[in-house]
This record gives sequence, C-alpha cells and structure tokens, in this order.
Amino acid sequence: MKTKQTLLVMSLLIMSLLAVACGQTNEPGVTNGDTAPATTDDTAAGLANPASVYCGEQGGTLEIRTDNNGGQYGVCLFDDGSECDEWAFFRGECAPSSIPLFETLWVLQSYGGQSPVAGTVPTLKISSDGQLSGSAGCNTFFSNATIDGNTWQVGEVGSTMMACIDDGLMEQETAVIDLLSSVISHALSNGQLTLHSIGGDLVYVPASNTALEGTTWTLNGIAQDEAIVSTWIDTDVTLLLSDGKLSGYTGCNDYFGSYTVDGSAVTFSAIGQTRRACDEEHGQREMELMTALAQVAAYRTELNTLTLLDENGRSLLTMIVTQPAS
Repeated sequence: MKTKQTLLVMSLLIMSLLAVACGQTNEPGVTNGDTAPATTDDTAAGLANPASVYCGEQGGTLEIRTDNNGGQYGVCLFDDGSECDEWAFFRGECAPSSIPLFETLWVLQSYGGQSPVAGTVPTLKISSDGQLSGSAGCNTFFSNATIDGNTWQVGEVGSTMMACIDDGLMEQETAVIDLLSSVISHALSNGQLTLHSIGGDLVYVPASNTALEGTTWTLNGIAQDEAIVSTWIDTDVTLLLSDGKLSGYTGCNDYFGSYTVDGSAVTFSAIGQTRRACDEEHGQREMELMTALAQVAAYRTELNTLTLLDENGRSLLTMIVTQPAS
C-alpha cells in the first residue's frame, strides 16, 4: 500500500513538470530563462510627445515646469518673449504674441492687484540688452535685468527724486519699484505682459500712441547741446497739424504753414508768422522754435509725447498733448 502511494505521488509530480514545460513558449527575441519585456505606456517607452515636438518645429523652446501640487507640465517659449502651454499651442488655442517684449512701451494696468492712481500713466520699457526704464507715475526709474527665457534677475533699481505731492502717488511709487526689484519671471500672452514678483504681479499692456494729426501739442523743450531744454515760455507754445496745414503759437506770434506725412517722415514748408513785437526772452524762444521746425524730417509718438527729429534721427524738440484728436 505504501509503495502504491509513493508511485502515485511521483507520477503526479512528473505530470506537473511536463505541463509546465509544455506551457512555456518562446517569444521572439526571448530565450529560455529570459523574462519578456513589460508592457509600458508611450512616455515610458520613449515615444515623442507630439505637443513637445510641435513646439520645437514651430521655433519654440520647451520648458518643463512644476505646479503647486508637484506635477510637471510643458510650456513653449517663443523668441518674442511670449509663451503658451504646450498642449494649448498644439491645439491652436494659443500663439506667439504679435507684440514683442523688448522695445515696446508698456503701460501699467495694476500692481499687486491695485489700479494706478487716477491721472497717472506708469510705464515700462525693456531694451534688448536688458536695460529697464519707465515711470512709476511721478518719478522715472532705471535698472537692468538678466532675462533668460521667461526667468528674470533684476539689478538695483534707481529713480529720480522729485517730490510727489499726492500721498497715494508716493505709495504707488514705492510699491511699483519694490515689485519691479523682485521680479522673477514674466508671461506674455494675448498682448498683455505680466511680471511675476515675490510680492505680487505687475500687469502691463502696450501703450496706445497719440495721433500726430488733429492733436493740439504743447512745447516741452527744444534740443540744445544734446539735451532737451525747457523754459517757462514753453507752456504757451503750441502746434496743430490738420489736413496738410500746420498752425500754432510761439508764445508771442501765431504761425502757419503746410506739412506732408509719409509713414514716420514729416516735413514742414512755407512757414510764416505774424509780426507782433516780442520781449527778448519770447523773441529768442520764437527764433529757436522756427529754426527747429525748419529742420524737421521725421517724428515719433510715445503715449502723450511727440518728438520731432532731423534727417539724422536726432531730436529737435519734444511736445506733449494738450488736446487729443477727436
């Protein structure tokens, strides 16, 4: 009896071993004793992310970022300083900004969630070499920044020291400069520039320049020895260009003439004036004005400022808006 039981156990063991051996099949590329590769998803298998590939094909640079929950996502950075989520760009929901980060005059819309003081126009301009300049609403500031992709490192910010009478304006000046000093990155999307700072965001939009024609301009200063010099007379000196005719007031006499505009080029001709007798200071300023107007070959406008230039691009005089074009 004991011998039969032993034979039965041995028979069952042999049958089990045969079944295991028969059940093994060699997969292509797998030999006995090897383990077949595990199944993986596309990312683990090394397949390219189509959104990442598309970003590179369109001239962008892919940057991997980490969100607040520790998850990672891709952002496509463009040469103009703008950026898009890689999948939003792939789906056509986002595109490079048509407005460049550099050499654009930006106007502040909010700082740390607050709107600028009414009647002030804080600005920012970023040069291609990282120089920063602008106005905080009363004083002008200047600095430099190292900008790598969308990452910033801002140097010390300096400013002029004019007294700002409005208490709210002084608070704005301090807040804007403090935020600018600690900017760490930017986002440029849909024509809006957001500077991310440790203490809050600075949000800007491109400046809308005042029209050359139909605007009443008041003299701000005339170039003398490479500098724009202002006098107490200048607030009375005006210029209006409309329908090919120029007119204005020198502070003593009325003047008139013709003009032509072609793009950024402008020329004045047949300038005449009334012949009232002027005191010495008004007479001197009138002569300087007429001399400058006769040399005008081009112009540029930035916000509420008009700069008239000679044929070599040098500034001749600057004017500011008194009455915008209707």
